[in-house]
Amino acid sequence: MIFSKRFFVAILVLPIIISFAHLSAYKDKNTIVTKNLLPVMSFPQESDDVLLIFPTGFQWDEEDNIYVIDQNQSAIIKYTENGEFIKQIGRRGQGPGEFEMPHEFVYDNKMLLIVDQGNRRVQILNSDGKYLSSFKLFRLIMNISHFNNVIIGQQLYRSNEFEFQDIYLITKYNRQGEILDSFGEPINKTIGISKLPPTASKVMLKIYKNKIYALYWYYPLLQVYSFKGELLKTYKFDNKMYKDLIPGNYNLQKILTARNYINLRYLFLAFDINNDGLFLCIYKNDIEIHHYNFEGELRHIYIYKHENDDEFYVTDLKVVDNNAEEYKFYVLTYLPWPRVRIFTSN
Repeated sequence: MIFSKRFFVAILVLPIIISFAHLSAYKDKNTIVTKNLLPVMSFPQESDDVLLIFPTGFQWDEEDNIYVIDQNQSAIIKYTENGEFIKQIGRRGQGPGEFEMPHEFVYDNKMLLIVDQGNRRVQILNSDGKYLSSFKLFRLIMNISHFNNVIIGQQLYRSNEFEFQDIYLITKYNRQGEILDSFGEPINKTIGISKLPPTASKVMLKIYKNKIYALYWYYPLLQVYSFKGELLKTYKFDNKMYKDLIPGNYNLQKILTARNYINLRYLFLAFDINNDGLFLCIYKNDIEIHHYNFEGELRHIYIYKHENDDEFYVTDLKVVDNNAEEYKFYVLTYLPWPRVRIFTSN
């Protein structure tokens, strides 16, 4: 059989081409794309009759109306999706439908469930603000969620209140306030730092596709649980990248600087989940959102730098999937101005 010189060259070069193709595909798969957030609109405006003072969270209903809880005003402000004021729900007080420093709430099945922390209770209202029921709390809960008539939250512990074996990440309640179950271990066993205070295990909770996602405030860790309390998945994000932002959180001596004072710096301020993965808002002066796919790979970084170099403080985040690779970002900020900010990306 006779082979030409050109054939032998092709045989020698082909594996190199294939190797470069594999490297290129690997590089594309692991490329982190940085995009700018482009402001679309924000509300309320300074000229509006009702302003936000200290908003701590927002929720959507079936008609895309937006509910913003304002801790300082002890009320929930209801807007259209375009930022037009509809009504104020609640006021400061101790009666039904009245609040004292409400901090967390969730909208589900045409109901608002509000952690009324000043009155140590959870109140349940309909979407128009009509009082339905309430129950008292022995211990305050944070990051409330609701699914199939079950309330999910994290109990608030004092730093020296319990031994670690008595502390759980997630507690389930029925709508009468009875504890159904508690599960999830504190962070000490996961990151290998012993004697961390209970507050180091503070998490943000989201329910997505019948699973509970718990993102730690102070450490690059997210855990996924079933409603039965089974740990399904653990995301350990790039520890080096995030550790550089919070080196003091890994120094026990600096954390416990004084009696009854815990010196921990936030790493994350908010997060959201959609069909494309996890969106984590980092605690920085600018708005910075890291997008991970469900395999735990960092795919995009979205950034908005304020032209006046103001410091942003984000209190909640929602990412709406318009179509492939294009999102609408709703970012609730307390600083520099309390408002809902809407962005797209370039």
